[in-house]
Amino acid sequence: MTDQYLYQNAELPQCPVETTLEVISTRWGALIVRDLLNGPLRYKELQRSLGDISQKVLTENLRQLEARGILTRTVYEQVPPRVEYKLTELGQSMRTLFDALWAWGEHYQEVVAQSQLWKNGGDGERYCAGWPLMRLGFLVWGLLCI
Repeated sequence: MTDQYLYQNAELPQCPVETTLEVISTRWGALIVRDLLNGPLRYKELQRSLGDISQKVLTENLRQLEARGILTRTVYEQVPPRVEYKLTELGQSMRTLFDALWAWGEHYQEVVAQSQLWKNGGDGERYCAGWPLMRLGFLVWGLLCI
Protein backbone atom coordinates (compact mmCIF):
# COMPACT_ATOMS: atom_id res chain seq x y z
CA MET A 1 0.00 0.00 0.00
CA THR A 2 2.21 2.82 -1.22
CA ASP A 3 0.43 6.09 -1.71
CA GLN A 4 0.94 9.77 -1.13
CA TYR A 5 -1.33 9.63 1.95
CA LEU A 6 0.27 6.69 3.72
CA TYR A 7 2.76 7.92 6.27
CA GLN A 8 6.10 6.43 6.99
CA ASN A 9 6.85 6.10 10.70
CA ALA A 10 9.24 9.05 10.69
CA GLU A 11 6.60 11.31 9.09
CA LEU A 12 3.89 10.76 11.69
CA PRO A 13 3.32 13.61 14.11
CA GLN A 14 4.67 12.91 17.59
CA CYS A 15 1.36 13.78 19.24
CA PRO A 16 -1.20 10.93 18.97
CA VAL A 17 -4.06 13.47 18.90
CA GLU A 18 -2.46 15.22 15.95
CA THR A 19 -2.00 11.85 14.22
CA THR A 20 -5.71 11.07 14.67
CA LEU A 21 -6.69 14.47 13.30
CA GLU A 22 -4.38 14.03 10.32
CA VAL A 23 -6.23 10.84 9.40
CA ILE A 24 -9.86 11.99 9.79
CA SER A 25 -9.86 15.77 9.95
CA THR A 26 -11.04 16.55 6.43
CA ARG A 27 -14.53 17.93 6.38
CA TRP A 28 -15.86 14.66 5.01
CA GLY A 29 -13.38 12.04 6.27
CA ALA A 30 -14.90 11.72 9.71
CA LEU A 31 -18.42 11.58 8.31
CA ILE A 32 -17.43 8.82 5.88
CA VAL A 33 -15.99 6.79 8.76
CA ARG A 34 -19.12 7.50 10.83
CA ASP A 35 -21.37 6.13 8.07
CA LEU A 36 -19.19 3.07 7.41
CA LEU A 37 -19.22 2.14 11.11
CA ASN A 38 -22.73 0.81 10.42
CA GLY A 39 -21.48 -1.54 7.71
CA PRO A 40 -20.33 -1.56 4.09
CA LEU A 41 -21.84 0.95 1.68
CA ARG A 42 -21.81 1.44 -2.05
CA TYR A 43 -20.54 4.70 -3.54
CA LYS A 44 -24.00 6.20 -4.21
CA GLU A 45 -25.22 5.19 -0.75
CA LEU A 46 -22.31 7.06 0.80
CA GLN A 47 -22.90 10.07 -1.43
CA ARG A 48 -26.59 10.19 -0.46
CA SER A 49 -25.86 9.78 3.25
CA LEU A 50 -23.35 12.64 3.20
CA GLY A 51 -25.61 15.04 1.35
CA ASP A 52 -23.89 18.04 -0.19
CA ILE A 53 -20.64 16.43 -1.40
CA SER A 54 -19.37 16.45 -4.95
CA GLN A 55 -18.30 13.26 -6.70
CA LYS A 56 -14.73 14.57 -6.96
CA VAL A 57 -14.45 15.38 -3.24
CA LEU A 58 -15.99 12.07 -2.19
CA THR A 59 -13.63 10.14 -4.44
CA GLU A 60 -10.60 12.03 -3.10
CA ASN A 61 -11.61 11.40 0.51
CA LEU A 62 -12.30 7.71 -0.13
CA ARG A 63 -8.91 7.29 -1.80
CA GLN A 64 -7.19 9.08 1.07
CA LEU A 65 -8.88 6.90 3.71
CA GLU A 66 -8.11 3.76 1.69
CA ALA A 67 -4.46 4.74 1.35
CA ARG A 68 -4.23 5.31 5.11
CA GLY A 69 -5.60 1.84 5.80
CA ILE A 70 -8.93 3.02 7.21
CA LEU A 71 -11.20 1.45 4.58
CA THR A 72 -11.14 -1.02 1.72
CA ARG A 73 -12.64 -0.69 -1.73
CA THR A 74 -14.04 -3.84 -3.31
CA VAL A 75 -15.00 -3.91 -6.99
CA TYR A 76 -17.44 -6.63 -8.02
CA GLU A 77 -17.11 -7.78 -11.62
CA GLN A 78 -20.65 -7.38 -12.85
CA VAL A 79 -22.65 -5.15 -15.17
CA PRO A 80 -23.08 -2.45 -14.09
CA PRO A 81 -19.92 -2.50 -11.94
CA ARG A 82 -20.54 -2.48 -8.21
CA VAL A 83 -18.08 -0.89 -5.78
CA GLU A 84 -18.40 -1.32 -2.03
CA TYR A 85 -16.53 0.47 0.76
CA LYS A 86 -15.93 -1.13 4.14
CA LEU A 87 -13.89 -0.16 7.19
CA THR A 88 -10.78 -2.19 7.88
CA GLU A 89 -10.05 -3.52 11.35
CA LEU A 90 -8.04 -0.33 11.90
CA GLY A 91 -11.01 1.77 10.79
CA GLN A 92 -13.36 -0.20 13.05
CA SER A 93 -11.03 0.53 15.96
CA MET A 94 -12.20 4.16 15.74
CA ARG A 95 -15.65 3.17 17.01
CA THR A 96 -14.84 4.17 20.60
CA LEU A 97 -13.59 7.54 19.37
CA PHE A 98 -16.80 8.15 17.44
CA ASP A 99 -18.95 6.94 20.34
CA ALA A 100 -17.21 9.51 22.54
CA LEU A 101 -17.68 12.23 19.89
CA TRP A 102 -21.36 11.35 19.64
CA ALA A 103 -21.83 11.53 23.43
CA TRP A 104 -19.95 14.82 23.68
CA GLY A 105 -21.92 16.27 20.76
CA GLU A 106 -25.22 15.34 22.39
CA HIS A 107 -24.06 16.88 25.67
CA TYR A 108 -22.94 20.04 23.92
CA GLN A 109 -26.27 20.33 22.07
CA GLU A 110 -28.13 20.07 25.37
CA VAL A 111 -25.93 22.70 27.02
CA VAL A 112 -26.29 25.05 24.06
CA ALA A 113 -30.05 24.56 23.90
CA GLN A 114 -30.32 25.60 27.56
CA SER A 115 -27.88 28.49 27.43
CA GLN A 116 -27.53 31.94 25.99
CA LEU A 117 -25.48 30.62 23.08
CA TRP A 118 -28.66 30.38 21.00
CA LYS A 119 -29.56 33.74 19.53
CA ASN A 120 -32.24 34.90 17.15
CA GLY A 121 -31.05 36.06 13.76
CA GLY A 122 -32.48 39.09 12.00
CA ASP A 123 -34.92 36.95 10.03
CA GLY A 124 -36.23 35.22 13.16
CA GLU A 125 -34.17 32.11 12.50
CA ARG A 126 -32.21 30.73 15.44
CA TYR A 127 -28.51 30.19 15.06
CA CYS A 128 -25.79 29.04 17.39
CA ALA A 129 -23.28 31.72 18.29
CA GLY A 130 -21.02 28.94 19.57
CA TRP A 131 -20.88 27.19 16.17
CA PRO A 132 -17.11 27.63 15.68
CA LEU A 133 -16.60 25.38 18.70
CA MET A 134 -18.27 22.53 16.85
CA ARG A 135 -15.59 22.10 14.20
CA LEU A 136 -14.47 18.49 14.26
CA GLY A 137 -10.79 19.24 14.74
CA PHE A 138 -11.43 21.32 17.84
CA LEU A 139 -13.97 18.82 19.09
CA VAL A 140 -11.58 15.87 18.81
CA TRP A 141 -8.68 17.86 20.21
CA GLY A 142 -10.71 19.07 23.17
CA LEU A 143 -12.09 15.63 23.90
CA LEU A 144 -8.77 13.83 23.73
CA CYS A 145 -6.66 16.44 25.53
CA ILE A 146 -8.81 16.67 28.69
